[in-house]
Amino acid sequence: MNISIVKEKMETNNYIGKRLRLERKRLLYTQSEFADVAGVTRQTQSKYEQGLRAPDAHYLHKIAVVGVNLEFLITGSTSRQGTGEGPLLDNPGQAVTASTTVGNSQPLTSDEQQYLAWYRQLNADDRGLLATLLRRLVESGNPGAGN
Repeated sequence: MNISIVKEKMETNNYIGKRLRLERKRLLYTQSEFADVAGVTRQTQSKYEQGLRAPDAHYLHKIAVVGVNLEFLITGSTSRQGTGEGPLLDNPGQAVTASTTVGNSQPLTSDEQQYLAWYRQLNADDRGLLATLLRRLVESGNPGAGN
């Protein structure tokens, strides 16, 4: 294999690894918790974050279910504002706190913080079901949606 191709692949893995760590921290997971959600060992998670290994599609699907912005992860940018996909933070990589703002620049309410705490207690499959339900409610024009 050409040495320049290997070097480019390593650089790409390193960028993805740094953004993966930012997303994990934004979602307030420890490395071990995130590894469990994604179905890998903590050591594998560490290698992804260090850029020593590249995640596969199955892993990417599992982390997308819990709110990782895959566009940001892969490209370093985001155009998801207003698409209804995943958590829409003002700054990808930002931790979710009481002062965290979403697309409309309002801090999380105490209710929203509680919903997030409950969400974190769900397994990955249940999180996916909840995401589907919420998306369908919003798409159906449910009265009160977005208030």
